[in-house]
Amino acid sequence: MKKENVLISGGLGFLGTNIAKKFLSEGHDVTILDNLRRKGVETNILEHPHYKLIRGDVRIKSDLDQTENENNYTQKKACDIGLWF
Repeated sequence: MKKENVLISGGLGFLGTNIAKKFLSEGHDVTILDNLRRKGVETNILEHPHYKLIRGDVRIKSDLDQTENENNYTQKKACDIGLWF
């Protein structure tokens, strides 16, 4: 299997963390872009030689530019949580 570069925005949430683990287990490089705004997500940071965390926001172009645009796949899992009525 060809090694791919994967970007996961919002990658420290439940879905993003599990998707990252799956790609890492298959030998791919994973970059996480997350603003770490939700309390407790820092416990989801993985220790792996092919894992890179960028603290940033998908809504800010300069943060997206840090991802280097060398990704073969992008998983978009970033979202604000909570409901306002």
